[in-house]
Amino acid sequence: MKRLTQSIIFLVAFFSVSSNYSQCNNGANFYPTSAYTPITGLWSSATMVNWAGEVIKVNVISGDVYEFSTCSAYGGVSATYDTELTLRDDAGNLLAYNNDYTGCGNNSYINWTSTITGEVHLHINEFPCATNSSATEVMIYRTLGGGGGGGTNYCSGANAPADFPCSAPSIDLTQAYYGSTDCNYTVDAGGTDNGPDNFCGSSNNDSWLQFTAADDTIVLDWTVENCANNQGVQFAVFDGNCWDQDNMVEIACENPALGSGTFTIPDGSFGSYPLTIGQDYFVYIDGWAGDLCDYYWEAQSGIAINPDNDSCDNAIILNCGDIDTSNNILATSNDAPPSCGGLITGAGVWYKYIGDGSDVTLSTSNNGTNFDTEIFVYSGSCSNLNCIGSDNNSGSGTTSEITFTSSIGIEYFIYVDGNGSATGQFELSISCTNACNANAGSWN
Repeated sequence: MKRLTQSIIFLVAFFSVSSNYSQCNNGANFYPTSAYTPITGLWSSATMVNWAGEVIKVNVISGDVYEFSTCSAYGGVSATYDTELTLRDDAGNLLAYNNDYTGCGNNSYINWTSTITGEVHLHINEFPCATNSSATEVMIYRTLGGGGGGGTNYCSGANAPADFPCSAPSIDLTQAYYGSTDCNYTVDAGGTDNGPDNFCGSSNNDSWLQFTAADDTIVLDWTVENCANNQGVQFAVFDGNCWDQDNMVEIACENPALGSGTFTIPDGSFGSYPLTIGQDYFVYIDGWAGDLCDYYWEAQSGIAINPDNDSCDNAIILNCGDIDTSNNILATSNDAPPSCGGLITGAGVWYKYIGDGSDVTLSTSNNGTNFDTEIFVYSGSCSNLNCIGSDNNSGSGTTSEITFTSSIGIEYFIYVDGNGSATGQFELSISCTNACNANAGSWN
């Protein structure tokens, strides 16, 4: 009986240890540091290089189908080692797992339908739950959920399109946007035609959104699918008053949109624009001939967002090699730091860097910057900031660039704003020399 009891204990212990391998958890070893939003209809990756033991942040939408692969049969890229993939939500709960998918040899593949809207974490490991420094690419594919006339997933929520322009939600188009014309939308009568008089098409079931421009031109990549009648969707952008849609000015129109394509705003056919940075514009969505379709778009540039890092306490942590695109259009100066290096601060946003002894260069001299920026660097804490230095025009044109030598373990607070009252979009990059290479394990 004693030997039998020992055997049972051994088997329980064996299977308990083995089961850990089906639920790998690499903690918060995120690479890249920012969340990736997969595109639809194409295998792609958050980065070309990941190591076993790292975690990819992925933005997901409830109802959409996501595929994750290190297998050549799914995405065309094959890892050189025995991979396993574990998918968890941002609270650490297990969502899906695979090791040695059928037909993939020692490589892995997950097909998962999202039941949440938010961020999930894909953990990459070498079986069994091991780490390594072998480079691999993890391929990701997304398929829109719903079906023809099945836009239920996209008809509710604070950011769902409104039936009337004055109720249109203001959206952040730097994030992937999903919608549907199958949400019982109606069309306003009046003027010379239903809907806005200057619309390039004929309105049937129109809906409205609005956005704030961060550049004089905006480019959207769009996909329309799951159409009940295979007719498509009409997209347009208007300038004007929400209560006077018949006198709105149309500045861009895509008519009809079916499949996928690119939408440039303004498109040069309507009005004498560019867009005005900081101004609100209306997005108009209508089913062609009343069609019921799901649609998705992703902005390539030019959209203003409400920055999360508008306060020092919410400063975004930067690592060597990072690039962040943001703007100060919707930022405030509520906790603007004291003047530094002869420059006075205005409305801006915050970043933080932990010193490691390296020489650090911060720069807005990048393609994504479209206005006169300033960069400020401080040490200390949010309640006690000490000026390290600032810059206005050391980059290309009116962009900024500053280099300082960091001390190991010291927190540096970085503030980006506009010169005077200047506003716009900026692309902030950080590069390091010398001791920064010691961080290679965390940022590849």
